[in-house]
Amino acid sequence: MNKFRLAVVAAVAMLAHAPVRAQYSSTFESLQASTGGTPLTGQDAYYLPAGSSGFLSFTYSNNTLGVPQNPGGGSVFVAGTAPGAGTTARAQRDIDYGCGAGIWTAAFDVCALFTGTLPATQNLGSFSVQPNAPGSQAFVALARWSNPAQANSWRANYTCSDAAGTQISAIVPDPFFQNLSADHWYRWETDFDLTTNRITEVRIRDLATGATHSHSPTDWYLRGGAAGGTTPTALRFAAGGSTAGNTMCFDNVRIEAIPYSAGPVVGTQIAFREQGGLRGHELLTKRPGFLRSRATPFTPCEPATPDFRFSSILQGQNAVRVAAMSIGREWIAANNGRENLQPGEWAILLFTVDPDSQGAVGPVRLEQCQPDGAGGDVFSYVLCGSDPELPPPFVDRTERALDSTELGLGGALPHIRALDAHIPLYELDTGLREPAQSWMANNAPLPTNPNFYFTVEPSTLGAVPAAWWGSSLPSAGTVFCSSWNGVVWSPPRVFIAWNSVSANPNTAIDGLAIDERHGRMLFSTDDALRTQIEFVAWTPGTKPATGIGMVYPWVCPGENDGDVPVATKIGGGQGIGDFCLPDPGNLTSSVPAGIEPWCFGVPRVPQVFAGFPANHQLGVSAYRTCGPNGEFGVSTFLTGFGPGGEPAVGGGAAFAWAGLWLEVRSGGGWVRTGPILDHAAVRVPPITHAGDPQEWTILVPQTLPLLPDVRFVFVWAVLDPAGFELTYETVLRL
Repeated sequence: MNKFRLAVVAAVAMLAHAPVRAQYSSTFESLQASTGGTPLTGQDAYYLPAGSSGFLSFTYSNNTLGVPQNPGGGSVFVAGTAPGAGTTARAQRDIDYGCGAGIWTAAFDVCALFTGTLPATQNLGSFSVQPNAPGSQAFVALARWSNPAQANSWRANYTCSDAAGTQISAIVPDPFFQNLSADHWYRWETDFDLTTNRITEVRIRDLATGATHSHSPTDWYLRGGAAGGTTPTALRFAAGGSTAGNTMCFDNVRIEAIPYSAGPVVGTQIAFREQGGLRGHELLTKRPGFLRSRATPFTPCEPATPDFRFSSILQGQNAVRVAAMSIGREWIAANNGRENLQPGEWAILLFTVDPDSQGAVGPVRLEQCQPDGAGGDVFSYVLCGSDPELPPPFVDRTERALDSTELGLGGALPHIRALDAHIPLYELDTGLREPAQSWMANNAPLPTNPNFYFTVEPSTLGAVPAAWWGSSLPSAGTVFCSSWNGVVWSPPRVFIAWNSVSANPNTAIDGLAIDERHGRMLFSTDDALRTQIEFVAWTPGTKPATGIGMVYPWVCPGENDGDVPVATKIGGGQGIGDFCLPDPGNLTSSVPAGIEPWCFGVPRVPQVFAGFPANHQLGVSAYRTCGPNGEFGVSTFLTGFGPGGEPAVGGGAAFAWAGLWLEVRSGGGWVRTGPILDHAAVRVPPITHAGDPQEWTILVPQTLPLLPDVRFVFVWAVLDPAGFELTYETVLRL
């Protein structure tokens, strides 16, 4: 069944009870260790591969190798020294790679040194995902001496595959990776995608100075190449070379799928219906944030606010269940189904899937393996073709924006049905609305008198009043419309009859996004033989009649490989339902056309700290919000601050800092000032949710008008004894 959902995303606060995930993380502090080294074999499930010598666990204090204290370490590290004569020191541990899907990170602190008689020999050592054999999804993070005759510096290289599956030696094209000091601690990280079988990003951080360098390869694959392979089963440390003395030291090892919500709209506001349970007849809304901002029934904030309670829209017909919904504010930049974003434009998709969605891949598949499943989660996808000014790690990538636990949903397998990202914006200040008579021509984002478009669940067709159908045959493939007049909703009426988009009245529409401005609609059906997300169009400003035009699949334009359905890109499988496609606006326009620049932050490469690399694993977002007394406000959120985030892998205190800059348009550019405000947080154990989300909210005493020539710029930094990490910036119009 095609059941998929979308919406706009961004925000984080304190959460609780994250599901247990397949992963491995260790600081080695629980190991038995000594100054001269205690065998690692048999401790923490480590074992000795055949034909190898073993690794040992050492205390930093007075260790006989002379290894310096790791700035992010505790009291214990592990090390192996190659004995020579062709024997390699190794230690291996089996770990669970879950469903074999999604983006994983292998991260470890490493110190390389030579304890023998020069010259040294190659290879120095490695960390690898095992088994490193044909047909397995594996790679080797390979350390090689820069000059074996001196053995005072080394290179961080890789052994991986090309697209054809041929094994290659990959050199990172950054001098920092090629000139690492011996007897010095670094943090080496590798992001790899078990869905696409690629290495997506590699990073090195100097743990003494905090200097960080990264590289995002485009043609490095795990073993097996583009065809993929079997899921790995283990990790391995090694110290090699044909002569004695090559020594590899490791600490703070972590290998796991990214276990926390992330992306440019993490913690987004949404409106939805929860399938089943006591609240199945209610429209629920959630403000930006996590469990603290759990979903509650919609409540009008003032008399003039449209009453989005289902009991009001459905004229008291509480037995009718909404399957898909939209208020017509989507921005669909497609011609005949082909996505057609222009320079400066970008688009973002929020979606959910059915609990039993078949064929899901990537983050969706990863969530299906968790105890709460994927049906109650919200995912985001920045559309293919989005402006290259956006940070590359965000584009053409699916991420989990909200977990069901962060929405406060209960039950064994929660299930989100009808979904919309615009309705919660009506709970914000009235400066976001425009005069009812001119909303399409006005720059304010929200119509005072909106329309509400919806379809109904097939099981409740019998509860629909006959008057709603008019002359149309009852069908769950019919789209209804109701209009708000400032006081009440009009009785629902047929907007698009089922036979406009289908030959079968028994085909149900369970996903819906309508763009009133351009006369376009995206929809999905429960017919597994059809393309999961399809496109139709009509003349803007007119009521679609039967036969509104050809139905096209919604696709990303292709080059060598042809067009690719967006539904395939996002990895939702055969379980796509309702969705929302908000308009993030134009990155360069002085007056954005869409809602989102006023309501959530747009990600960009750091300009405040120009030249300093941002860490995509640190999620950041910003939203317009509303205080308890109706004040205008802005909230910004950080994820990845705590386990399993980075940094703070060591035992010391960790701090998160956020700064707010103001940018004012001047001539053809923007003039920045600040930081005008800042905020700090300290990690306080116990951490109750992966990523340890942090929030900073700023309230202004009075409601501000829309100011297209002023914008907020937020950036977060995370600091601990192991170093310093910077987020991408997020820019919010006022």
